[in-house]
Amino acid sequence: MAKDKEFIRLLAVAPYFFVDDGGGAERVIQRFVYEWHHLPEIDLEVWASGSTSLHTWNNNALHRKANFGNLNVKVFPANVGCKGLCDFLHRQLNRGARNPLLEYLWIQTAITGRGMDRELRARKAEFDVIYLPHCFYGSTHRLAPIAGKQAILHPFFHDEPALKNNSVKKLFATVGKVMLNTSTEEEYVRSSFSVPDQLQFCEIGNIVDRSAELDWNVV
Repeated sequence: MAKDKEFIRLLAVAPYFFVDDGGGAERVIQRFVYEWHHLPEIDLEVWASGSTSLHTWNNNALHRKANFGNLNVKVFPANVGCKGLCDFLHRQLNRGARNPLLEYLWIQTAITGRGMDRELRARKAEFDVIYLPHCFYGSTHRLAPIAGKQAILHPFFHDEPALKNNSVKKLFATVGKVMLNTSTEEEYVRSSFSVPDQLQFCEIGNIVDRSAELDWNVV
């Protein structure tokens, strides 16, 4: 984060930003974007894919604008043709299959916006912080090596075999900070991987229990 600026230039990468059938993680990510948009100290840009569905990828939102004031959203074409192969590879990972080629193909076929990596290489210096949510998003895996320590990873880590692979492990070795929902999640990450000692974990509060409050100061 730049100390000599009056605001933080934040890039939030949310490939499912426009989905109508999203799960809990997608709704949380959307909520964060809207909350950050309200903060005068944050200059926010959002990158989304064109898909409006979590389950049947499409590009129906390619020309859609976020229906939220002057929110700055750049929409990239979703990798629609990869959905079937991605689902197959995900099932293999959840069954315990592990090999470098399978993990590579999983990353290459998971949801992303085509051209995001090229755009970030060209514009990385424009941002102070780059928010990369969810270990299952292809955009997170593709952009983390480019963003490096500017990246904050929000992994939504949970007990699912597909998460315990070297590709996910590399994310934690690449980013600058990790935003976690609970202290239990941090314990689970540390018990699953050997993470760098200098990696900073920030607990934001329980987002699963709707009766619990988020610590918005940390967020």
